[in-house]
Amino acid sequence: MRLLPLVANGQPAAAMYMRDGDQHKPFQLQVLDMRADGVSHVVAFLDTSLFPKFALPDRL
Repeated sequence: MRLLPLVANGQPAAAMYMRDGDQHKPFQLQVLDMRADGVSHVVAFLDTSLFPKFALPDRL
């Protein structure tokens, strides 16, 4: 698994890639809801068609 940091709707987020042979392919986007004491929620989007909207690579 690999993560790339990004910002989605003004919130910290990460693109998650899962291993596929010798590469990693898109798996999900995770958007974090932050509070003063840390992360309060994580929303996971399993729609890999969102990756190009954030100019994310299709393989790592």
